[in-house]
Amino acid sequence: MRLELGRTLHRLLATGLPAGAKWCMGCLRTRRCPLEISSLQRDIVTRVTEGFPAEPVGTLDAIRFATAAIYSRQVTPLTMLGTDEQVRANAHLLGLSVAPD
Repeated sequence: MRLELGRTLHRLLATGLPAGAKWCMGCLRTRRCPLEISSLQRDIVTRVTEGFPAEPVGTLDAIRFATAAIYSRQVTPLTMLGTDEQVRANAHLLGLSVAPD
């Protein structure tokens, strides 16, 4: 997750979205959003091979969606970080909150 926050921060800065960048920096600095590292468990791998609401989905995004879908059953509320419209659409269709707003 820390990798994703860091990459998103750079994308937001590069595309001129300072509000989203500010949110990411706050998350990284204060750790106010829980960060969790997960190995690719069998249920995640299985979910990756299934379809997602807004296809096409690349492998890395499928891993993100599968992990989020599985963890959302155990951890609520779960928020997916993303600025890409397809990522945000899939997250919403999977019933997840999305940040930044």
